[in-house]
Amino acid sequence: MSGPAREAIATARRQLEVALGGLVQMLTRLRAEHRNALLQRITPHLDAAREAAERLATLEGQLGPEDR
Repeated sequence: MSGPAREAIATARRQLEVALGGLVQMLTRLRAEHRNALLQRITPHLDAAREAAERLATLEGQLGPEDR
């Protein structure tokens, strides 16, 4: 994997993690009834984003010594 591709994967993973963290912080500030209503709608999307971040982290971990 080329250096630019490796950096793109790392950047994408970091951005996903920051976005998820921001959403969680926003949700914790809401009233329980609003938070629960939002979570019912966005949980599948949060799960998909978390899984994508995990897949990107796996790709980062699979880089061989020649790629680092």
